[in-house]
Amino acid sequence: MKAKITLASNVIVTKNDQLLLGKRINTYGAGSWGLPGGHVDEGESMYECARRELYEETGIQSDDLRLVNITEEPDITTSYYLHFNFLLNNFTGEIKIMEPDLCEKWDFFI
Repeated sequence: MKAKITLASNVIVTKNDQLLLGKRINTYGAGSWGLPGGHVDEGESMYECARRELYEETGIQSDDLRLVNITEEPDITTSYYLHFNFLLNNFTGEIKIMEPDLCEKWDFFI
């Protein structure tokens, strides 16, 4: 079976030299910690996806996103993921759990 290519955007959020991670539940990687992000919608740019996912998952907003790298996650049985990773240093709003069915909590780590 040939795997399809899936595009995703993630946001690396930093504050006081710490990294924001969310504890995943009821989804891929349940029990692990991950960056805010998700699949790109049809007609959406990687940048637009990163901004949307950031807001949908954390409630924070920013126009200060900078593409820092692209990573791949091959899984030949289902999908081949290309992750576009953006760095965010400045944001507005308070970080909240916006999708309690998918994320247990957000926390900053050194």
